[in-house]
Amino acid sequence: MPTNFDWQTEEDERRPKNNWDEPAESAPGKPTKRKLPWRLIIVVGVLIASIGGITWWQIDRQIEQTLQALRTDVVASHNLVQHAIVDHDDEVFRSALSGKDPSWTANQMDLFQAGLIVDRSPLGLVPEEGTLPAILRLENDEIAVGEQSASIEFSADLNEAIVTTDQPYRVEESNDVVVLQQTAIFRRGDSRWLLAPPTAEFWDKTKTTEREHLTVIYPARDEAIIEMLTADIDAELGRMCATLKDINCPDNLHLAVRFDTDPTLLISLSQPLGALQRSLDREGVIELPTPTVAGLPVKEDPLLWEAGYASLRDGYARHILSTAIVRLVGWRCCDNALLFNALLDYQLGQLGLKEWSIGEADHRQILESRIRLTNLNPYLRASVYNDIDEERLWEWHAAADFLINGIPNSSAAGIQRLLAETGIFDQFLKSVLSFALAESDGLFPNNLDAAWWLYALNSDALTSTEPLIPSTHQELLMACQAIEGIQRTDRSELYRYASDTGEWTELYSLPGYIWMSALPDPSKALLQEFSSQEGVWRTKIWRDNDLNTAYTAPGGAFSISFNETDFAGERLLAYSFGLDSENVRMTVIDLNHCDENGCRTYEPPGRPVWSPDGELALFFRVNESISELTYIATSNSHILTDITNTVVGSLALGPGNAQADSAELTPLVFGRSPFWIDNGTYGFIRRIEMGGPVADGGEEIIVLGMVDDPSPYLILSLADLTPLLPASVRRDQLTLGYAATHPNIPNKLFITVIDRAEGNAYAFSYDLETGTPELHFDLPATPYHSLGFSPDGRYMLMTGQYRTRFGPSGETAVLLVKDLVDGQTTPFIIRPPFFMPSVAYDWTEDSRLLAMTMGGNLVAIVDPERADVQLLPYNFGSCTSVVWVNP
Repeated sequence: MPTNFDWQTEEDERRPKNNWDEPAESAPGKPTKRKLPWRLIIVVGVLIASIGGITWWQIDRQIEQTLQALRTDVVASHNLVQHAIVDHDDEVFRSALSGKDPSWTANQMDLFQAGLIVDRSPLGLVPEEGTLPAILRLENDEIAVGEQSASIEFSADLNEAIVTTDQPYRVEESNDVVVLQQTAIFRRGDSRWLLAPPTAEFWDKTKTTEREHLTVIYPARDEAIIEMLTADIDAELGRMCATLKDINCPDNLHLAVRFDTDPTLLISLSQPLGALQRSLDREGVIELPTPTVAGLPVKEDPLLWEAGYASLRDGYARHILSTAIVRLVGWRCCDNALLFNALLDYQLGQLGLKEWSIGEADHRQILESRIRLTNLNPYLRASVYNDIDEERLWEWHAAADFLINGIPNSSAAGIQRLLAETGIFDQFLKSVLSFALAESDGLFPNNLDAAWWLYALNSDALTSTEPLIPSTHQELLMACQAIEGIQRTDRSELYRYASDTGEWTELYSLPGYIWMSALPDPSKALLQEFSSQEGVWRTKIWRDNDLNTAYTAPGGAFSISFNETDFAGERLLAYSFGLDSENVRMTVIDLNHCDENGCRTYEPPGRPVWSPDGELALFFRVNESISELTYIATSNSHILTDITNTVVGSLALGPGNAQADSAELTPLVFGRSPFWIDNGTYGFIRRIEMGGPVADGGEEIIVLGMVDDPSPYLILSLADLTPLLPASVRRDQLTLGYAATHPNIPNKLFITVIDRAEGNAYAFSYDLETGTPELHFDLPATPYHSLGFSPDGRYMLMTGQYRTRFGPSGETAVLLVKDLVDGQTTPFIIRPPFFMPSVAYDWTEDSRLLAMTMGGNLVAIVDPERADVQLLPYNFGSCTSVVWVNP
């Protein structure tokens, strides 16, 4: 057979040809074999790819359109929820909730009613103003809310969507703005997407971690951030033990904490010590909302993440450390919760977890409002902050600041333990006072309110051991009564304080009672005494470092002087009377003419009120007993002893040295409470319809008269002052008390209005040039009320008591000191006089230092301009009168 034979069949002839193959070179003598062209292959590949791409694009476009439609529906549901939150529309909000889990739905409604769907104030975070409602919008396939980002993540079956929004919050403690991501779950309903509970798979399994002071239980979804949080909070517990005074942490301090998926924990945390209260029913486990519920820091931005994490950490730490402190001090929740919370806020402030902002402005407000610890008692049982207003909360924080910083060797933990030991607030205050007196070495008033006001004036007043007041050339005298309750054995002493040695020296003593008052001449002081052994009253004058008798009533009669003098202090009025206190005889003592037997005296034609230069006097005359001496105008104050009895008498104008039989008197009309504006103008109180000393009815008015023309003319009436009084004051129970002037305050008249129903005295000033009245302050007017001024007229003072019982056993009165230049009023609680109607304070002649007697065997020396206070202790008797004198 030939070897070059070519075998072919029909099947070979039927083989498809490839028109794109390259033609092969023909072998000689053989048919040529053609190859496919490469261009054809490329065209076919591109065509196939194009067809596939178009198909894939169409499918992807269809999917995106479907997702966009789903996003639009989810956004609509989200925005509906946001509008319902802002509009407080519970019906709309309820309609947007999934009903799959009824308990979850009920919890969401509770959160809605509490305003905590977005608000995180239980953790110290409130939504930044203007960021709610957080309305989502779709722009160019991007989702945003305001200027913050947002995202929607769908499940594989497209039936669930996780909506994450960046929510700005303002940190309550610092006002900084942070951003936390809020997570919400929406599920497809029959007609729309509904807000729904997360599934168990969303949270993952429960995990536990151990720290030195903490055992922490949490959902695995938040594992990363909780590991960080617990490490930091565990360190905070250690720092707390090292920082807080008297906290006394044991070596085995340990707490159990659960970060839970229940959002209603926010409601529990919104109550004071809510985490603690809930733990009492959870075997001591502290339950907190897990970070995904509270809000997560923004991971994508390091700065936002750091600020958000810090705010979340501090919010959790406040609750955990608060619970730790409660357990360490042994407080039983939740008696006296408001005060305990205020003390707790102070401790958290020391740790940098809260702002503690009680400062100088708050101290001034304490003084202006005259807050008392006992006044806060009615609010003490309030269990939640919503029960009282912000003003009451501020008062409790101010009180806590004093209890911690105003009491020697005190601490927040120490006060908390005292609170834990005494369930009744009054008992607690007694315990605090006992502690303060024991720790103060005698430099603490026996009245907590008095101490609080001193602390508010000068925070070093009660704890400083250094003298705050520079020395003065004047000496301080003090009269004291050593009261034993038996008149024949009671003794009284006169003491002098030496500023160089800081000691009191006894100058004079007698069985009985002494009372002392300043005279206009700073080289002299008035001392009124009653000797129980002799049964004799004497009026004495301290001058030239010696005590001299100025007047003793003849015939064994009693004699009393209330420091009613002329402006120069040369003439002193005294009263003498018998045992029946009737038939009072008035005597003027000439202090410029005295010897070893006493001073020269004469009988005036009535009670004199001298003109500023002493040349003239208004003489007030009425048949009265000493018990009816209801108004006393002394050289440095004006005193009311009975606000219900306004004695009216005849008035006459005459020479300042006129005697009883003087023919130089000019009779005036009937009136009361005479005063002088200047040497040529005087005034008094009368009634318009008054026709005689016993006339009733008519309107009370203040009139002026001229020395050259004694016809009285009206300047103002009681009705001109009543519009400035509180609306609750009964106008039909008001009366004018008296009017006063000061030589260094020209054209000003100072007036008191008495509310006889409530027993209050209101102090006004009246500008004689403009006719403008001004209300300054008010105080109870019983049993003794006084109004006075500093020698230079810068300060006006008023005293009053809140009780009608008074005596040597530690009764208190309030002294108000108003700076007429800057308008500030400073209150003090003083020990009032009980032996004679008088004032319990005195000024140095330069008006720089004010001395006053206080409870707790203390004299306070105050420099009002510098707000300095120095407390001078003594250890004898009950001292109620002090006087500055020149040595």
